[in-house]
Amino acid sequence: MQPIYKAWCIQIDVTSYCVHACLYCSRYNRHLRPDQRAHMPVETFAAALRSLHDWPTQIGIIGGEPLLHPEFKSLNAQLRQHFPKEKLGLWTSGLPKTAQEDPRGDPDIQMTYGFVAYNPHDYEQIKKCRHQPLTVAINEAVPDRDLMWQLIDNCWVQRTWCATIPHKGAYFCEVAAAQDILLNDGVNAWPIEPDWWKRLPASKEFRTQKEILCPNCGMAIPMERELLLKQTEKITPRSLERFRALELKRVQGKDVELFTKQFSRDEIRENIPTWYPGNYREDLREDELSTEGRGFPGELLTGAGGKQSLEVLTMWYNEAYLAPFFLKHYAYADKITLLYDADTTDNTLEIAKSYPNVSVIPFRFPDMMDDELKRDLLNAQYKRAECDWVLCVDADEFVFYKKAGDFCYDLRRYLDDNPGYDLFNVTLYQVYRHIDDVALDPDLYPVPQRRHGDPNVTEGINALYNKPILVRKGQDICWSPGCHFIEFLPPSLLRKFAALFMRLFALSPVTISPIPLMGAHWSMADPIFAVERRVKNRRARQSKNNLAKNLTFHHHAVTEESIMAEFEQHMHDPRLF
Repeated sequence: MQPIYKAWCIQIDVTSYCVHACLYCSRYNRHLRPDQRAHMPVETFAAALRSLHDWPTQIGIIGGEPLLHPEFKSLNAQLRQHFPKEKLGLWTSGLPKTAQEDPRGDPDIQMTYGFVAYNPHDYEQIKKCRHQPLTVAINEAVPDRDLMWQLIDNCWVQRTWCATIPHKGAYFCEVAAAQDILLNDGVNAWPIEPDWWKRLPASKEFRTQKEILCPNCGMAIPMERELLLKQTEKITPRSLERFRALELKRVQGKDVELFTKQFSRDEIRENIPTWYPGNYREDLREDELSTEGRGFPGELLTGAGGKQSLEVLTMWYNEAYLAPFFLKHYAYADKITLLYDADTTDNTLEIAKSYPNVSVIPFRFPDMMDDELKRDLLNAQYKRAECDWVLCVDADEFVFYKKAGDFCYDLRRYLDDNPGYDLFNVTLYQVYRHIDDVALDPDLYPVPQRRHGDPNVTEGINALYNKPILVRKGQDICWSPGCHFIEFLPPSLLRKFAALFMRLFALSPVTISPIPLMGAHWSMADPIFAVERRVKNRRARQSKNNLAKNLTFHHHAVTEESIMAEFEQHMHDPRLF
């Protein structure tokens, strides 16, 4: 799961009253008893605003139906005192037609909100739209517990939507909040206090909400969505029993359909390509055209069918910008071993520790960046590897393969399909921001965001990015500085000559796949980070040894002007993959 502060928006649920009772409403509105409905007190709303005073992105007002709050205009006045209009959004379906059909023309709303997400819930929607069956509890429908938690940790709701503050307190997920209020009277809410939203997924408080609430939800199950017109809701047996014990609404007779099916790994993998749970407006766009619709924006990272275990080995200094992209891309890995330069000055470590598969090993260079010491540290760590395979990459290297035209990231499945090899080379294509590219989004997988670049991989510096970096554990190999070459014997002077001889005559004690994997090299993916990363964090940190031996020479004389000139030169590069 991603940290809360990385979300594009955070919501304040100001009321649970609504004029609709939609099938699989994310607020469970059709099931609330009358005594469970509530308007957020004005004082609680004020506390919510204070807790978000330095929230970095959008703030949304939602319900229920926010326009039903009796103090709606007073809430708007508070919002205007705390935040600029451009930061605020309103989610509404409007009031009944007798009062007001489209709220976007209301002067108070126009004065307060930078955007209004108006969703009328009319017959056209009911006839065409389908919702994810959230009342199918994943802990009943997915018996494989490892798979269940992998699905939960990749949940599209938490990844693409919002944490929230309803009247009971704060939650990492809006659906989890609604469920807790429905079933537990909100006992698992966090206090509405400053910085509550800075909790990381690895924190005890975050894990507690997730472990109590997520198993009862169906949002993370790759399964067929239900047409709203149907009006009959699938519910798993234990959930239905609990709903009825609490005397919730619409849990009898034709309102419910008992769902007893259990999903296997193979079924879930088969369902992924056609699963678009985030496309809740099918009356407006088809699944394939819905940017936020895919349940998983790439291949499902469950390890399903992955018999090989894989460890990603990397070394970082000041990689806070690239870290979310890297950790998302390699989230499938059984382990990410991070050799962490203790001279780092940004929040790289905080980001890395929020991912459960990351193991941090701190160190410090005696004289800034020394590529020979880096080589020795990486080689030593390779020898201590715990997994079947080791992928040794920098923070700007994203390895993948393509299958049936789609990007595939879980290399364990590739290794299953290509047995008999000990080493795979990777062709890393240098990508650039194309003139038509949009800004990078850390919530999306990195590879599809930058597809244009230099197709030449055989000359100059590009030739150095055909790298032997995916190696089976236990091989008698050593990487050279930069991991550009492999030496098949420990690097004593005599053995260096032997290794050179073997390389010249294409001899190898390991079996190398003749087909390289693909990779995207992101050192120049966008000027927003490339200048600072290469000039301040690379050129300015070269050790005397690096300078004397011309190691990482491409950073030694780089300037902001040369970087921007290179971007200009590659703005119209062809599409690579």
